[in-house]
Amino acid sequence: MSAHARREPRGPYAKGVSRRQEILEAALNLFAERGFEGASLTAIGEAVGVTREGMRHYFRSREELLLAVMAAADERAREFPVPSEDDTVLSRIIASAEHNANVPGLIALYTTLVAGSVASGNARSRAIFTERFEDLRTEIAGAVEQGQARGEIRRDLPARAVASLIVAASDGLSMQWMLDPRVDIVEGMQLLRKLMLP
Repeated sequence: MSAHARREPRGPYAKGVSRRQEILEAALNLFAERGFEGASLTAIGEAVGVTREGMRHYFRSREELLLAVMAAADERAREFPVPSEDDTVLSRIIASAEHNANVPGLIALYTTLVAGSVASGNARSRAIFTERFEDLRTEIAGAVEQGQARGEIRRDLPARAVASLIVAASDGLSMQWMLDPRVDIVEGMQLLRKLMLP
């Protein structure tokens, strides 16, 4: 038996994993198409032929499903293409902002989950988002340092602080945009980009 064959899920477990992924894909599409309010658990279940009660077989709670959807959205966003001739941390920031502006339902989901994570009794969500922000800051800080070494970003800026500022600007602009669509997320991130140029 090959190593590949040993790693492949088989039997009922494989079907469960496949079904769970199908639910996540349906949820991502519904959030993108119908927005936060239109992507209820019932609507997600109907999209894949699973009852609301049946959803608990794959996700123990609504929170678990929504956190899994958020993680899947993060993975999908990582695959978002950036023009190869301008593959810098600054161009990736703008591309990410443009992408986010096209999926208001996922922005609403993200904002709701982050806000809920700071409430008492939500230790699991808080831990997940604390780790997510730490990983994101670390990743962005590394990219900033590389950009500084190549002369694309001002060298007098502390990379870690820049990373925190980028996350804050992106999330803050997204939240303002949800409340008032006249707020231009991309314009705001482009201004931040200009302030970072040498």
